Amino acid sequence: MRRLLAYLVDHALAATPPALSEYAIGVAVFGRDARSYDTCIDPIVRVQAGRLRSKLQQYFDTQGGAETIRWEIPVGSYALRMTTPAAPMAVRLQCMSADPMAAAFSSGVNEELSYFLQGAPCRNRGRARAEGSVRVDAERVRVALRLADSERILWSRQLDFAPELTIAAQERVGRLLGACLQAAMHELVQL
Repeated sequence: MRRLLAYLVDHALAATPPALSEYAIGVAVFGRDARSYDTCIDPIVRVQAGRLRSKLQQYFDTQGGAETIRWEIPVGSYALRMTTPAAPMAVRLQCMSADPMAAAFSSGVNEELSYFLQGAPCRNRGRARAEGSVRVDAERVRVALRLADSERILWSRQLDFAPELTIAAQERVGRLLGACLQAAMHELVQL
């Protein structure tokens, strides 16, 4: 797979790349004999390209998620394509309380949530926007969070927390909300 990736990168970066074919890859990368190689009989290029496609996807969905350029191999092609990842989803939670401590807490949760989502971008593809609110009383902090498109609410969740308005609580709430949004976006992308 390393040789295949190096070959595809060289091809993608060439000033005038030659035509890319399964046959050419089989001969150049996998050492198949040009006189007898038959792509209908020997599927090595298709199999290895599929594996590489999956490995690239897995890498950029996990530890390479913060990379500024992504490499992908579109299905039905062997040409490597460079893309830039979608910007992290922006979320602004509106504070529904007049209490300055609640407003400060909401602002802190917004910061923590933005920080969390920037480090692990949601695969939004522009379909949904995230919105929500924070309400605080003596018994709880309630966060309403939803994903919506231009026509309807796609996902909604309401979470209650202890009425602790500390920075540590802001971090915990921000991380939990970010994880909820990522899970919801993953579900929506699968649909």
